[in-house]
Amino acid sequence: EHGISDQTIAKFGLLQGHHEKYGDQILFPVKDIEGNFLFNKYRNLAWIKGGETPKFVYDPGSSAQLYNLQAIKDSEYAFIFEGEPDVWKAGEDHIPAICSTSGAGTFEHSWIELLSGKKVLICYDNDPAGQQGIKKILEMLPDALPVALPEGIKDYCEFRAKHTLRDFQLLVGKVIKENTITYNEFMQIIDKWLLLPDKNVLKIIF
Repeated sequence: EHGISDQTIAKFGLLQGHHEKYGDQILFPVKDIEGNFLFNKYRNLAWIKGGETPKFVYDPGSSAQLYNLQAIKDSEYAFIFEGEPDVWKAGEDHIPAICSTSGAGTFEHSWIELLSGKKVLICYDNDPAGQQGIKKILEMLPDALPVALPEGIKDYCEFRAKHTLRDFQLLVGKVIKENTITYNEFMQIIDKWLLLPDKNVLKIIF
């Protein structure tokens, strides 16, 4: 459905199973920043909007966490996406991506320290819930930069189904340029991001 590869499925430990009450599910383990297992989250494939089956369920005793924290542990930057599928797809593109395990409306104050000193960009869904989620994060991380997807594009997975990684790189570059980061600062970041193999493309936006 989200166009991710078998390698990504293996990397994130995604498994398909069956629940006697909810039917077929996708299981994905949630780990802390050191890679220690915390709990499993489950996507119920029988979920439909307005139906009785919840979209997600969790292991007993679980709590809201930042998903895929290991990706940003040694990075100077972090992309916050709205959901796990976007994190999986961004991971394929070598983007250190994280998300809340509890959706766009949840961002805990305790997470601020995990992002301290990092350049944070937010790429949430193109809908009211996503926009409200961005506002909530900016209240706690005022230096974070929102990356707005084009009109008609719901999320990063849909963006990548219709556009190239280079298109996203240019979108990010435009956001950074408009927020007064210098060319040299941007180039230093890009060298670590590994997002732009052809540095000459930056001449288009600077």
